[in-house]
Amino acid sequence: MTGTDKEMLQPVTDEASRGRAAVVFEDVLERCCGTGRWQVMLISYMSVMWLIFPSFSMSMMFIGATPAFKCADGFDNNATFESLPEGTPQCHQTNASAVACSRWVFDTSMYESTVVTEWNLVCGRKPMLSMLQSVLMLGGIVGSLLGGQLTDRFGRRPVFLPVMLLVIACSFSAALVGDYVSFVVIRGVTGFCMASMIASQFVLVTELSGCKHRAALTTVTFLPFSFGTMLVAAASYGIRTRWLLQLAFAVPCLLFLPNFWLMPESPRWLLVQGRFAEALEVLRQGARWNRRTMPSDDEVLKMMSDVRQTLIAREEALRGDSRDSAFQRALDLVRTPRMRRYTLASRVSQK
Repeated sequence: MTGTDKEMLQPVTDEASRGRAAVVFEDVLERCCGTGRWQVMLISYMSVMWLIFPSFSMSMMFIGATPAFKCADGFDNNATFESLPEGTPQCHQTNASAVACSRWVFDTSMYESTVVTEWNLVCGRKPMLSMLQSVLMLGGIVGSLLGGQLTDRFGRRPVFLPVMLLVIACSFSAALVGDYVSFVVIRGVTGFCMASMIASQFVLVTELSGCKHRAALTTVTFLPFSFGTMLVAAASYGIRTRWLLQLAFAVPCLLFLPNFWLMPESPRWLLVQGRFAEALEVLRQGARWNRRTMPSDDEVLKMMSDVRQTLIAREEALRGDSRDSAFQRALDLVRTPRMRRYTLASRVSQK
């Protein structure tokens, strides 16, 4: 979240309010719709993505499993794992040879196919298997760094919906792709999109919830992840072919599509941007679901204007003090002999 968004999470005091407590967004939310069925419905539906995400982050244990294998160099092209003699080497053409193997056969008694068997990710190519999980994590790091910035700049909904479509496309593409490089790219894009979806959803859940229920609703959002992990294991037990398993993981991603109609923009973000009419419409929707009677439009718009004016004044004050504050924080690190020792020790420990 930006500095403006963070300021809205806590009550503030505006000097221009002439001694009155400044209005914060939580006051607007509580007066208009409160926290009720609307938030529970939206957050329950949005938490479905946590039921599906384990199929991306945890599935490599199954689609990347390495079955027993033998080197098939020097044997007939129709050779199978069972037809080769016991003791056949794995990574060299013969036990007495240092020549690397170039063709393998795999035991299909447990897994009919995995990424390992499809692209021969064994022996000298084994690091390519680790790359598949690493690139997902790398994409997630980039998405975590950029996702919050994008949602603050363009809104929660305009960021969530495009990356949601990319996740759906990547999930089906991963099942159908036939080469390793394309699969790596898909994994990286998936990681980026997952992290961006998480950033958008987490902020939206926070901004739709009143202070009293925010912690509980945010916690409940993540509970389906555990059940999703169990579903991944169950599906992997029943489906032993890599592309069929990934197709089974992809189909539930279609449950994301109703977000186009159900997911609102954050009224808090709309207020910060000065788009009061749109924020008012979102709050009206919440009031209808929660069976609340809203104040008059003029009163709500006045409250929104007061909140925004307070935030603008405070951000300008913070911006003016930022240079001095940064200098003071740096000076605090070396102000006393004890702090100088702590600072030096922390720097040395990072080397």
